Amino acid sequence: MSAPTGPRWAWSGSSACPDEVAFESLAACLRPMTLENDALGHQKVMDSLDALTDLTDDRIGRGNAKMRADWATATERHRNTRGGKARAYNVAVGDVSSPEAVDRATDLDLAYAWLYQDSVHGDLPDFDEFDARDRYQAAVHVCSGIAVVAIESLAYIRFLVEQGKLSLPEDAFTVDVVVTEPEWTLPGQAYVGDLGIDLSGTDMTQVPAGMKSIHELLGPSSTDRPDDDPVID
Repeated sequence: MSAPTGPRWAWSGSSACPDEVAFESLAACLRPMTLENDALGHQKVMDSLDALTDLTDDRIGRGNAKMRADWATATERHRNTRGGKARAYNVAVGDVSSPEAVDRATDLDLAYAWLYQDSVHGDLPDFDEFDARDRYQAAVHVCSGIAVVAIESLAYIRFLVEQGKLSLPEDAFTVDVVVTEPEWTLPGQAYVGDLGIDLSGTDMTQVPAGMKSIHELLGPSSTDRPDDDPVID
């Protein structure tokens, strides 16, 4: 934030936001955790954690309750009430010549407007009086807060497993969930047949009945043809 200049009430500030395309990926991963009807919704996850841990242990009871409260705070919003809930700030826009004609919104209003209007385009535009940058800036701080709780939840679950308080399969922490190799080769056989051939129970080590090898279908390759033969692409 820069130093105040001009009249005593005047101020200016600056902030930088992450690349929007990259941030959309983060928001998409977080979105299921914020939905009550999703299998990954935080309420269902916390219910499962309560069921899998010993709540008679005071430390676990307090830890689970703290994690549940953090999720409730990070995802709280008044969906159908514009201006009903703010996380950190409110925004107002209007014409200085008409101070009564002011449009107001909270950071939560703008954050979810970016998510559902600008990003996934699921809602009709309803906050167009605010700049797209305002919506995105709000989304960055709101979604980042949810991401922090998600990371804390993972650390908490890891701690419970390490302390022998929670039993989970090892692959819950080791199986890759991202593609790290953009190119790969899969050796195999390719066959072609009429549409609708039933392949159930087929011995895949043999040519399926009614099908031909892709090599039989294509015939000799262009490298097998005399130089003066036409090659059809």
